[in-house]
Amino acid sequence: MKLFPRYDHNVAFISIGRLAVPIALATAMNMVAAFINFKMIGNLQPTHFYLLGLFNAINYLIIAIYEAFRATILFCAIRLPPPISLATFIHTCILLATIIFIILGIVIYLAKTPLLQFLHVPAPLQTFFLYYIVSMLGASIVGCSAYIIFSVFYCLKQVTLSLFFIFLSACANIIFTYLFAYYFHWGMYAIPAAIFMPALIISLLAYYHLFNKKYGNGQFPLLNLAAIYFAIRKIITCGVPVFLSYLTIFMGVFIFNGFLANMGVNAVAGYGVAHRLQTLLILPALAIGVASAIYINDCLACADVFAAKKMLRHGLLLSFVFYIVIALLTFLMSETILSYLVSEAMVRREAINYLLIVSPTYVGVGPFITYLSITEQTGRGTWGWLLNMSYFLVAIAIIAFFVGKYQSSLTIYECIAAVNMGFFLSGFLLFLHKKKLFYGE
Repeated sequence: MKLFPRYDHNVAFISIGRLAVPIALATAMNMVAAFINFKMIGNLQPTHFYLLGLFNAINYLIIAIYEAFRATILFCAIRLPPPISLATFIHTCILLATIIFIILGIVIYLAKTPLLQFLHVPAPLQTFFLYYIVSMLGASIVGCSAYIIFSVFYCLKQVTLSLFFIFLSACANIIFTYLFAYYFHWGMYAIPAAIFMPALIISLLAYYHLFNKKYGNGQFPLLNLAAIYFAIRKIITCGVPVFLSYLTIFMGVFIFNGFLANMGVNAVAGYGVAHRLQTLLILPALAIGVASAIYINDCLACADVFAAKKMLRHGLLLSFVFYIVIALLTFLMSETILSYLVSEAMVRREAINYLLIVSPTYVGVGPFITYLSITEQTGRGTWGWLLNMSYFLVAIAIIAFFVGKYQSSLTIYECIAAVNMGFFLSGFLLFLHKKKLFYGE
């Protein structure tokens, strides 16, 4: 397995960049496709916007499952024990993902009454919304299978090919959503149908290219008990912490919204707009983390711990330099950007306030998110989850203390900025003096 030259810093940075750019573009494509579909379906009926907003809670569960399997694939695909082939391991992960989504669908259906009441779904729409959830979980089986296959391309550093397949999938998703919604009049059900069809076709094409052309010889049988046991063990140790980490983020953002709800509708809406823009801005940090983790896993699989440590430092340094630029541009251009995105003056003002206060801390947030991403993809997801949970617990505690004294959304934004910089500075000091915490054993 070819690794980067050990002592050539420039090649290491270029290697990370070559993987990070396609990975970030692929994620951005999926987000843009989801946003376009949201607008298309929402324009059919006003209630669709409302129901799609309620579905966000379930959608976070789906995303968390996707990311749990990606982390497992990235960590395990290059260190499979000899009796287990790559194809067998992928088949096993797809089977386990199918079982998980079926179980989740059964649980949601059995708990439908308290769930629909908790989400405040109007009585006339409850059956419609429940069937939408079930259909989305069914489509997610195929979507997660495609995600697993694309993750294998990442491991093999064929990210450009993966980007091509994801681009085809995103374009097909938009086209099918439009056709099902406006020509077949399926309403909201156009979204799961449009996820299922392209994901099925393109995942089969990607699978054929990956295994039949590249790794087809001697890769079967489809499943065996050793692969099932290995996959379950690795999903528990690698995937579950990532799943919990994503749920922690969702709960943290949900509680932040709860604090802002006391400040008025404009504060909640403004934070929502700023948070969506911030989600796009952190994509490079996640992509750099995944790209670094791919090389780190290569090094660790070859027992080259020294090279793995160097790759970790290169990834964090690249993220730090990149986010100096992002923080500066966001701070200087926030008003210009939001003037195009938001027409309501009060909502726009809240979003601008958030970015002006928080964007300077992106210098620290970027490397922090990169490090979390690296831990998740290199088998140290529990450590990443604990860091994530610590961040939100500290942030919530500080906001709860100060918001009682100063009833202002600006106070909440200042608390978030303070916690961002506090975690970055404390993490930097720990990195200097307690490197084993970051490198692991």
